Amino acid sequence: MQRKLNKDVDQAPPYNKVSEVLKKSIRKIESRYESPKNITGAPSGYVDLDLMTGGFQPGDLVVIAGRPSMGKTSLALNIANSVAIEAEGVGPVGIITLESTEEQVTEKLLCALAGVNINRLRSGRLTEVDWPKLTKAAGRLHDSPIFVKSAPNLALDNLINLVRGMKNDQDVRLVIVDYLQLMPSVEESRTQGISNISRSLKGLALELGISVLLLSQVNRSLELRNDKRPKLMDLRDSGSVEEDADIVLFVYRDEVYEPSNDYTESRAEIIVAKQRKGDTGLVNLGFLPDSSLFVNLPKD
Repeated sequence: MQRKLNKDVDQAPPYNKVSEVLKKSIRKIESRYESPKNITGAPSGYVDLDLMTGGFQPGDLVVIAGRPSMGKTSLALNIANSVAIEAEGVGPVGIITLESTEEQVTEKLLCALAGVNINRLRSGRLTEVDWPKLTKAAGRLHDSPIFVKSAPNLALDNLINLVRGMKNDQDVRLVIVDYLQLMPSVEESRTQGISNISRSLKGLALELGISVLLLSQVNRSLELRNDKRPKLMDLRDSGSVEEDADIVLFVYRDEVYEPSNDYTESRAEIIVAKQRKGDTGLVNLGFLPDSSLFVNLPKD
């Protein structure tokens, strides 16, 4: 009997009849229909962006790109707080940084969650008003399922093993990689190396059933244009990044080029330049530079 069972397992085809896949699809469709929420994936925390994307889905490679100082890392960490803390029952988040220490990442998470000026925190000039906010935020962050790893010069194979470990050990739902151009590659052509990284991360997202948020720089040549909003062609050393990504989000803040005297709140544009399964468009957010926090704008 056992020999027959083993034989049946060995002879199971490595593919599925469409009727079996259809059953799973119907169950998901029914679940979405019955859910009071419009978000089926991991929520970014930004209402208009989530309405446009439906949240980040398992298997998605999401590229967040922009020029330096636009807020790519801040946006990604805000999303980490949303998925792991603000949204109930979504799941753990992994953060892999190639440019910051784990302490620096944690401080940014903390200040965004508390709404506290990060420069005051780093210089030790906190006010009496700051401390209660920090204490409350620290408690929430302490209990959160966020896992962080600082790994400068992390090679692709080691990155893949690290993400697999986060999935196996912590069952992460979403992993942030900050950022693409800091990863070394063995290929002679940098473009080929970038292509191999993006293609591998897309395959890993599908294999593990997670969302991967990959941060990327864009070409500085866009600054020669009158309109400096990034386009898909501006992805730096892009290779196949544009093709591999399910969603491409560009972060743009006009004040980076034309500074304002108002340092309390600015405006940010999240340009949805590509979405494999949905519409493209523009999402307007507020940005609080003191705490590196992107916020929803009030509706008119």
